[in-house]
Amino acid sequence: MEATRAAFDEAITLRQAKKLIQCMAHEQSFLLLSAPGMGKSEMVYEAAREAGLPCRSLLGTQIAPEDVSGVPRIVGERSVFCPPRILLPERAEPFCLFLDELPACAPDVQKAFYSLLLERRLGEHALPPGTWVVDRRSMTVRRRHAGSLSGVCHRKLRGVLPRSLLTI
Repeated sequence: MEATRAAFDEAITLRQAKKLIQCMAHEQSFLLLSAPGMGKSEMVYEAAREAGLPCRSLLGTQIAPEDVSGVPRIVGERSVFCPPRILLPERAEPFCLFLDELPACAPDVQKAFYSLLLERRLGEHALPPGTWVVDRRSMTVRRRHAGSLSGVCHRKLRGVLPRSLLTI
């Protein structure tokens, strides 16, 4: 297992990470890992700005599950979840969704993000084509909150996003 994990971890520069995001984030979610204060957040904002995409940021510690899945409404005889506009805007134009420190949020919030990170959708709603999903984590926070990050999600992120697991 460690050998497989090591094969996915590759140290790259911020400039390289930025280029990878600009080239691939429209179809692949990214997970950026590094020590605090390395410039990950500014790099994501800069990459989105250069690509002409508005950047919407969500801080893991300030999110509730309904902030991700939305609130239900009744349509006919079914309940339909209405995702929040920050995650699914009314106009289907691409944007950069910047997720900050998800391991620091509650486990039920992390679960709410699974389909967004892995399938680029919220329930039955797909993100607009060309939308970027970038998850930024500081290594010290990741280790400190390792117990709160679901092992299943962590393995799936590593398994599904091998080209996108960047350590900078």
